Amino acid sequence: MQTASHILSIVAEARREIIGAEIYSSEFYRKERAAYLFFRKNKSKTALGLSFHPQGSGAVCLPAGKIEIRTGEKPFPFFQNVRGATVTNVERLHNDRIIKVEFESTERTGIVIFEATGPAGNLWLLDNNFTKSAVLRNRKFESGDKYTPPTGASKKPLEELNRELLQEISKSSSEALLFRALVANFGGLNDTLAREALCRANVNPDSGRRDISSDDASNIVNSFETLLDLFGVPERGYLYSDLPTPQAFPFKLKSINSEPVRFPSYSLAQMALSGLRKASGESKDNERTIRKAVASAVRKQEKTIAQIEKDQKEAANYDRRRQIADLIKTNLSKIPAGAESVTLDDLYDENSDSVTIKLDPKLTAAENADLYYRKFQKGRDAQPALARRLEISRTDLARLSEIDTALADSFESASARYESEINEIISRPRSAGGTRETAQRLPYRIYTLSTGAKVFVGKHGTDNDETTFKHIKPYELWFHASQCSGSHVGLKFPSKSFAPSKEEIEETAGIAAWFSKARNNKTAPVNYTERRYVRKPRKAKPGLVTIEREKTIMVSPCEPSANANS
Repeated sequence: MQTASHILSIVAEARREIIGAEIYSSEFYRKERAAYLFFRKNKSKTALGLSFHPQGSGAVCLPAGKIEIRTGEKPFPFFQNVRGATVTNVERLHNDRIIKVEFESTERTGIVIFEATGPAGNLWLLDNNFTKSAVLRNRKFESGDKYTPPTGASKKPLEELNRELLQEISKSSSEALLFRALVANFGGLNDTLAREALCRANVNPDSGRRDISSDDASNIVNSFETLLDLFGVPERGYLYSDLPTPQAFPFKLKSINSEPVRFPSYSLAQMALSGLRKASGESKDNERTIRKAVASAVRKQEKTIAQIEKDQKEAANYDRRRQIADLIKTNLSKIPAGAESVTLDDLYDENSDSVTIKLDPKLTAAENADLYYRKFQKGRDAQPALARRLEISRTDLARLSEIDTALADSFESASARYESEINEIISRPRSAGGTRETAQRLPYRIYTLSTGAKVFVGKHGTDNDETTFKHIKPYELWFHASQCSGSHVGLKFPSKSFAPSKEEIEETAGIAAWFSKARNNKTAPVNYTERRYVRKPRKAKPGLVTIEREKTIMVSPCEPSANANS
């Protein structure tokens, strides 16, 4: 973040470029979080801008053609009634990070305030009496309200530093190091600037010494005066990108051994710094997004496994439901109509003489018996499917945990290694109908079979090719409706050793038939083979492939459950 001292450089550049210039335009980019006033003087066009971005805030004064807007958004104008006015003065206000631009025209005179105070910064339009006329960002004010600068820390202006004050602070400050005591007590400073001034005064910035000599104090004060002079007459820009926190200055630092990147002006160095910080911030945001999404997927899979195990325990009691049904059938005459329960002799449990059975009072005794028979059949039939779902879910959890651990160990290498899996994870809906994490567009939709296995369905010609050759592994099964156009479909394996069941093959084939021109047929032939036997002929149209060692299966087109990612 810029200090009040850095603002001296922006003011100096602005005084040189825009005093006497005409204001001809204004632009605000909401997504970019930046606003610019444009000035025309002779044949040159200059922009005085302010960024509110959390990672790259600050003021700049640079040639209009140097402005780069990465978001691609169209701006909207602001303070349009200042167009055509001429700039009469530019100065720093209250020794703070505030720039005051005075202007006049045949119709009015006024002031534009640039508050270069970080993400909370703003632009104000005032009259000559500092009465508020308009504001850029969401700030409410009443007609006649006077402008007051943002309340900052109660620090002394750096310009007030003298030998006696310095010696007093060095003795009384609670800070252990002198450079930190300076930063804590004076505005316009950061750690780097304070250390630079001490180095130029030949005083060790890391010294914990409290009693500094009169000569050292004089040298330090002179050093700060020199730095303020350098800020006030900027000639070049220097970007130190290899510092723990990259920084830009209008002069070369003597306290830093690394060589900076040079720019024709401080503002150009500051603009490059903002871009660097934004990119770094976006990279960190991206890492947080990915790690959060993967961790969330792990937790979700753990919950899925717990639910399957619960369903297994409930389904495991299916034989008891058959026994209950038999008891009801045997005692139909003993069960009154509308009964909510009945107690009968238990012929199956050696440890109990009787059993109380819950009934649906809306059903007859015979219908209740049939209900228990259906529950028995459902539980019996669910056992193999639940076991399969549990097997696949546990394999998926192991893979997700592997990715989660790898990202924690080395994010950069892991994100490259698991790029495909990560992109699938962050593209999944958070919940039914919910929003998704930011990710690149997938060329396929994802569906889940009844056993929990995933199916990828290509969207159209080019997407089909990308789905087949980039997202389906050579050992996984590839499906396509026979003798008609349709989507490329891949049955994803949770592990390389996975052996798909007959039911999973049939269910995937039904999906492939559904996403083809055979959708309305009662049955349709579908070819399938390992993806390694699918080839793309040279110069073939998008989606056109040749296959070998295929098998053909007749299935009914089947619409998959509505749980796809677009």
